[in-house]
Amino acid sequence: MNSEAILAIGGVVGTLSKFLMMMTGLQGRWTTLLAVFVTTAVFAVWGYSHEDFTRASTWPYFMAWSETLMIAAGSFHTIEEAQKKMAERR
Repeated sequence: MNSEAILAIGGVVGTLSKFLMMMTGLQGRWTTLLAVFVTTAVFAVWGYSHEDFTRASTWPYFMAWSETLMIAAGSFHTIEEAQKKMAERR
C-alpha cells in the first residue's frame, strides 16, 4: 500500500468525519467510536475495490489503517480531548 493510497483514504475519512461530526453533534467518547467506524468502513471499501488482500499484505494494511484512524481522530479532536482528560486526572 503506497503513500498516495493512504493520503487518499485519509482525505475521505477526514471529510466524512467532519461531516458526521457536524451532522450528529457527537462529543466525548462517542467520537472515538465513530472515528473507528468511519475508518474501518472506508478502508473496507478501498480494500474491496483493490482485491489484493493477502497474508503478506496484512501488516501494511494494518499500518495504513492505524495512520488513517489517527487522521479521523484528529478530525474529531479526540486526541486533544484525551490529553485534557489525562491532565485532569493528574
